[in-house]
Amino acid sequence: MLLHVWREMMAASGCGIICGMLRSKNFLILLLFFVAASIAVWLVTIPTPNIRSIMAKTHKHINRIKNMEVIGQHPPEKKHDPTEVHKAYLELLGFTDHSHLYVMKSEVNSGAGRETTATPDHLPTIVSGVTSSNYHNAIHLINSVQRYLSGQEVMIFDLGLGSYDLVQLKKHCNHRTHCHIKSFDFDKFPHHLKDTHMQAFRPIAIQMALNDYGSVIWTDSSESFITDNISSVLQQARNTGITAWTIKSREPTSALTHPTMFQYFHTKQENYYFQHMVSSDHLVLYNTARIHKQLMLPWVRCALSTECMWPRGAQNTGCRRNRKPLYRYSGCHRCGTSALNVLLGLMFDYSAEPYTSYHEVFGVDSSQEDIANMTEH
Repeated sequence: MLLHVWREMMAASGCGIICGMLRSKNFLILLLFFVAASIAVWLVTIPTPNIRSIMAKTHKHINRIKNMEVIGQHPPEKKHDPTEVHKAYLELLGFTDHSHLYVMKSEVNSGAGRETTATPDHLPTIVSGVTSSNYHNAIHLINSVQRYLSGQEVMIFDLGLGSYDLVQLKKHCNHRTHCHIKSFDFDKFPHHLKDTHMQAFRPIAIQMALNDYGSVIWTDSSESFITDNISSVLQQARNTGITAWTIKSREPTSALTHPTMFQYFHTKQENYYFQHMVSSDHLVLYNTARIHKQLMLPWVRCALSTECMWPRGAQNTGCRRNRKPLYRYSGCHRCGTSALNVLLGLMFDYSAEPYTSYHEVFGVDSSQEDIANMTEH
């Protein structure tokens, strides 16, 4: 009986506690709702920064914290400025305020600020480059000069000859009093110049020769002189600063130049649809102010940069010869030759006529084989 009364009392007291708790919870909910409503009214009526402004400031502070250097952490390495790197190379190659430049005879008195002289009447120095894979061709070239342009100075760049090949070449070179062999120091320049297939070395070698001699006939050793009648070629070069010959396929520059290269030189591919590409294998150059600044300087800069010489996606095989129209990009890129033609287009209003020669000066002469054999014996 007492146990039953005790259970009823406990049940009654428990209900009171629970009911009280429920009433207290309802009160708290009402209180929180009232506070929230008051804050909302306050935000609307009181001029305070909006949420977007608060978030922006918060984001700014977070970024500031992210960029703070951690104690003991090494500061990030400074990237090399390619402009400064190229500047050192350019000074080494004679691109300074004291460059000795030629001017056209009609412009001798306008050599403002530079040491200038008229383009010379004498024959330019003949310059070429040779590797172990083509040193026999260099011997044929030397012999052709002896045959057609006797007494003319020849300078051959050693692009990596083996010791035996160098000795053999010197034997032929020493038969001439005006023949020199000069080692091309690849270690002074970016590593990619050692890839002679890319021919990035070519504008560098030509610029070196222009510094030393003022005027040059650059010829690839794959072909030699086949005539001594070059007066018209030289006169054309004196008038324009350069003479060149179109490539055998006579394709336009746009067909053999990766589209990215046009962007590098701030021009458009369509400007070159009808400009016949000239070869960089054979060039006659005078170191005039215009050639120095508008051709050799940007050409050398391009040669020093793989991004310019060999844009991403470029290749030199698998050309699409059956494409139509022919001025469309063939899929083959000519590296230094492409850069040369883009620059010539900018200089001569996209016309190749002012500097193109149709006079045959270079070729393969079968008699050179006999001359080379006689010299070896």
